[in-house]
Amino acid sequence: MTTFRFAGVLFLAASYLAGAQITSSTYLRSSFTPAAIATDSTGNIYIAGNVALDSVTGRQGVLVVKLNPQGTEYLYETYISGSTGGSTREYTGGIAVDGTGNAYIAGTTTSSDFPLTPGGALTSPSTGSNDPRPFLVRLDSNGIVTLSTIFGGQGGAGAVVIAADGNILVSGGSGQKGFPSTPGAYTVSDTTGRPFLVKLDPATPKILFSATGIGGTSIALDAAGDIFVSGLTGFPSDYPTTPGAYQTQFYENLVCEFPCHFYSLGPSQYVTKIDPTGSKLIYSTGLNPPNDDGLDYNGDDPNLISMTNAGLVVDTGGNAYVTGVTVYPHYPFTAPPPPNLVTVPFVSKLDPTGSKLLFSVPAGGSSLQLDGSGNLDAAGILYGPVPVPSTATNAMVGLPANFPSLCLPNNVTSFSEGYLQQLDPTTGTVRSVQFLDGSIVSSAVIALGSEGKVWMSGATSHPDIPFTLNPLFPPNLGPA
Repeated sequence: MTTFRFAGVLFLAASYLAGAQITSSTYLRSSFTPAAIATDSTGNIYIAGNVALDSVTGRQGVLVVKLNPQGTEYLYETYISGSTGGSTREYTGGIAVDGTGNAYIAGTTTSSDFPLTPGGALTSPSTGSNDPRPFLVRLDSNGIVTLSTIFGGQGGAGAVVIAADGNILVSGGSGQKGFPSTPGAYTVSDTTGRPFLVKLDPATPKILFSATGIGGTSIALDAAGDIFVSGLTGFPSDYPTTPGAYQTQFYENLVCEFPCHFYSLGPSQYVTKIDPTGSKLIYSTGLNPPNDDGLDYNGDDPNLISMTNAGLVVDTGGNAYVTGVTVYPHYPFTAPPPPNLVTVPFVSKLDPTGSKLLFSVPAGGSSLQLDGSGNLDAAGILYGPVPVPSTATNAMVGLPANFPSLCLPNNVTSFSEGYLQQLDPTTGTVRSVQFLDGSIVSSAVIALGSEGKVWMSGATSHPDIPFTLNPLFPPNLGPA
């Protein structure tokens, strides 16, 4: 079989009024891997992701596209990149859209000449590929850059949200000591490899507060303006927890490649609730196996991911939901995962105090949203079987018992598939599933659209995604 390598973007809109069904599906363009998606109040769709600018040097930038509510027309395309040659790159972290159609994109740059608007240099520029800087860019409703700033210190931004006062919260990770903090904000002495949480005034621009040692890959707000973050830490003995939280102690989660000689420390997950000033931890808890856990795995498995934290939402009652995948055998599931599935997705719900795990079910994995009816929508990727006879089984919660086995990944002609699930937010029960067939589907993210639709965006490495009539088909995509 000839492999035709490209990265094409796809969309999926699923309506739950009459059960999950694909209403629109299209390719967008080659060499583009989406990392974040959002919609505005009128239903327009915004996708931000990484785009290959030079295949020879590996130069990469950020591309932001805006489409109409039907996903059938480009409204703008904007590239965000420095002009430095070589292999320096920009990486997409997250996207948020305000009520007037301004899109805020957070990410990471290693370009010394990353383009900044006046007053945007809140830190020194990058000196090269080993010296990243977090950035925040604002695009107006026409895709014109109206704010571009780099801030903090060495590190990268991975999540962004708009506060009720119009200011911007950005979270990410620091790469070295000395990431700046502001007086009164939560802080740690050594910021190397630790998260940060920064609030910026985009009008000036200026930093309103900068907290270190807290933050993560996902961020959300509740009605009171309290800040929720979730992520992974490689320093479980140092990440803060609060008395009475669900898990106040992090245990060592170890992984080792077969044949096993030396175990390495795997990541640990946390969820933290912070007051609006960035100074006080309302609660902070681990969300991991309740004791030391580990996995011996086959190094030939191309699908193994030890753990991810890929999504966080908060409902009107202050309950927090997180999603990701785990390989830890004793992750605290409240419903048993499918047998023989090594990489298991999860959606876990914590009560408003962070002291109780209300449910943790094997679902989701890539992205999470709460819709207007209070339903929980979750995207995920189903990976192919592990190439070990005793575990060569595919399974996923929510698939019907009579699902055709030929549609599942097999690590021969198909390595991964996408899926979209709707869950009951009270019990975690899967209500409906939309399966997205394709040979290699990845990086699925979701956003809520108009008319009860859920838009799903991702990348594929083969041109075999099913799409609907009149797609936005890339003109340079050849037959394969």
